[in-house]
Amino acid sequence: MAAYALQGVINGTIDMVRMNLVASLRDQGFVVLMAVDLREVLRERMGNDLEPYYVLDVLAPDAAQQALNVDRRLGLFFPTRIVLKELDARTEIFIADPRVFLEMAEPRQREALAPITRELHTRLMSVLELVRSDGE
Repeated sequence: MAAYALQGVINGTIDMVRMNLVASLRDQGFVVLMAVDLREVLRERMGNDLEPYYVLDVLAPDAAQQALNVDRRLGLFFPTRIVLKELDARTEIFIADPRVFLEMAEPRQREALAPITRELHTRLMSVLELVRSDGE
């Protein structure tokens, strides 16, 4: 996948990985704001079938507050999106890389936002590693 996502493949069903992911996110200070079973939505609304596929929106309240203190419009970039997709007995995970938002910020805001996005990146990489280790 492109440079805008952190990604991994985890051994285990999507439900098991999702459960471990939510626990790891909580441990790193994130809150799950929304979890959508996209497979079910598409089945109900379109009659289409899709592999098990979840979309989660997560937020780190401390980082959100720091970013909003820089510019209230930065709420447009919240929350962080995570996608889980099951393939056989493995689950792919894709996490929007918060460092990408830095590129979209106004040049005068980048200096203030850089440490926030670096910290979020570090925490999300820790989440990914924790979920990977749970799947081994």
